Amino acid sequence: YSTILKSGVPASVRVAFVSGLLEAVSLLLYSIFNNFGLWWATISYHNGRVSFPGDVMAVVFVSVASSSSFADLGPQLIALTKARVAAAKVYRTIDSADTASQTGKVDDGLLLDPSHADM
Repeated sequence: YSTILKSGVPASVRVAFVSGLLEAVSLLLYSIFNNFGLWWATISYHNGRVSFPGDVMAVVFVSVASSSSFADLGPQLIALTKARVAAAKVYRTIDSADTASQTGKVDDGLLLDPSHADM
């Protein structure tokens, strides 16, 4: 059991690194676009493009709220992807039960291969 756990460590480290990197990039882009929007709105107010400062704050608030909600989707998408991978492994195990021989070995060449007509 310990060897199985040790064999999964590199893949787990890669998944954790990529997840952390993508989360950091997501938050960085979120901050950059919100700050740029606030800067542009301030410049627009001072140049007369926007007549009321409340309009600037309303637009910035809507931008912050919507992009925050969008950024919060990241962990749920990762969880859905992991669930899909786990389900694929379960389906593969279920499909392999049909092709098991009398010795208990599985013929991987027949799994999910549409070229076999007797499938």
